[in-house]
Amino acid sequence: MEINDEKASQIFAKLKSKNTVLKKMWSDQEFALLMWATNQYSDRKQMKVKDFLEEDWIQISGFLPGRTDFQCRYRYYQKKSE
Repeated sequence: MEINDEKASQIFAKLKSKNTVLKKMWSDQEFALLMWATNQYSDRKQMKVKDFLEEDWIQISGFLPGRTDFQCRYRYYQKKSE
């Protein structure tokens, strides 16, 4: 699922309204938002995702309300290895 900036903003707003740490399966929308966020962040920082440090994943998790930096990093690499 590819998303643009507007769609990312809509998904973010929907997730932010829940305001809790999620411990459920990732939805397709959440994963799409994670991929969008990692692409945006890596482009802005001019670095590859594999070079992200803990503080980079903390920044990425800011795009995904309810998800921690660990959850984001784990899901990204879990999906990439499939």
